[in-house]
Amino acid sequence: MSPLWETVLQKRIPAESLGRVGSFDALISLAARPVGLAAAAPLAAVVGTATPLVTAAVLVAAANLGVLLLPDVRRDEPAAAPDAAPRPSREAARPGAR
Repeated sequence: MSPLWETVLQKRIPAESLGRVGSFDALISLAARPVGLAAAAPLAAVVGTATPLVTAAVLVAAANLGVLLLPDVRRDEPAAAPDAAPRPSREAARPGAR
């Protein structure tokens, strides 16, 4: 995985949701790969190899540049911290403490 992507995930996603988000990200990424491979061979047989490669490059560039137009992406703000529950004092945590 890309170090930049992993860093952004850790900064933007709250810690209690990071595992679920990472799992969903991996699932979608790995599930899409066979679909792309299954479509690439027949498409390349019909139109050649250059057209699908150039088309894919343009789509990837457009998607990445399009994301940069979103104001929230350009802002470098970490995920909001969850409301912290008050911790019990040390005396209350020890058995037999008064």
